[in-house]
Amino acid sequence: MRSSRYISFFLPFALALPFTTHQGYGTSSTQLREDLQQKWCNDYDKNGSVTTVSLDQASTIAPETPSDPASVYSCVGPKAEDFPGKDAWLGFKQLWTINQPVIETANGGNQYNDDIKSAILEVADGSKVDARLILAIIMQESSGNVSIQCTEGNACGLMQHRGSVQFDSSQPKTSIKAMIEDGVYGTLSVPGFLSYFNGDSSDLTWVNTQLINGNPYAAAHVYNTGHIDSENLSTDNGQSNYYAHDILSRLQGWNGWQVGCLKSRECAGLGFEGRSCR
Repeated sequence: MRSSRYISFFLPFALALPFTTHQGYGTSSTQLREDLQQKWCNDYDKNGSVTTVSLDQASTIAPETPSDPASVYSCVGPKAEDFPGKDAWLGFKQLWTINQPVIETANGGNQYNDDIKSAILEVADGSKVDARLILAIIMQESSGNVSIQCTEGNACGLMQHRGSVQFDSSQPKTSIKAMIEDGVYGTLSVPGFLSYFNGDSSDLTWVNTQLINGNPYAAAHVYNTGHIDSENLSTDNGQSNYYAHDILSRLQGWNGWQVGCLKSRECAGLGFEGRSCR
């Protein structure tokens, strides 16, 4: 989660929370709005298999796993309305299989795989934010590295959220879940992805929530920048912004490797030609 002048006044109050139940931010609800659940969330069991889908998904065939996840990149956009629905996303099991090697590389082994996977599914079940969205944001922010350092002052944890707890090797399972809860529900100092997705206007007084309008890609843009200034998700304050496009691409099977990033430079009309791909 990147910094923004719109949320900088919260930083002196950002605290690492104890590993108990999530505290959340402000007056936010603890679940995604019911109408958004129907549109944007599948339910999964503890193994990542779909248990229920919305009526508009009942006859949908899941996309095939890409043969080369490194080269996947989606050039849709730039407006939020141009981005596809969840029927264009791979299933959770498919995405987990694609990202598992990246997570293992980040952690120097597979010792945290089960804890990360189960925590994603548990938080998704409680919040009704689709597990695939949570996984995509984790991979975008930390590549699944449980020990990732805090950035920009106080953006910590698997979801690089301000005020989030950090990994505790003496409590790996509990601290991993707490990091994910902080990113989804928010901390006492900064809203989480759920607040942005719900468009909780009482919590987001500095954000034009009408520009989010229950759209997960717009919510991801705000999660990254702290604000939103137009329906164009490829820009932020006049500069190129790739976050929402990267999240969609991850949902469609991109593993975050350089090949896909280089491919994004070729997306016509998005202004990504000068993107740095290291």
